[in-house]
Amino acid sequence: MISWLTLLFAAEVGLASQSLGPYEFVDAVYTHFEVEAILADVAFVGGSTDIYSAYISPLAYAPFDARYHFTAGLRYGPLEVGWRHTCIHPVLSGPREPKYLYGGSDHIYLRLEASTK
Repeated sequence: MISWLTLLFAAEVGLASQSLGPYEFVDAVYTHFEVEAILADVAFVGGSTDIYSAYISPLAYAPFDARYHFTAGLRYGPLEVGWRHTCIHPVLSGPREPKYLYGGSDHIYLRLEASTK
């Protein structure tokens, strides 16, 4: 039976080591939020965001990097064809200079997914 509309949501928090240049690394806390809508078990559209924050004190963190992802495409069995856009933006918080990575990329892809399950 076809599910005409499926909505997915995920939230994640964790620790990451972020490279800010060839010799500078920051231990960061990150949050990841993701949503996806699937239409008729075939077409999908979704997006996610990752926010990285530097440790200041036990109760204070300074966001410094935001990454946004947008995807759309079609899935049929183990095959997926789609488009993915990613953009990266520095976040100005506190006295730090905005010297972090920014930019974006677009991918058109064909994906084959398999499992031993």
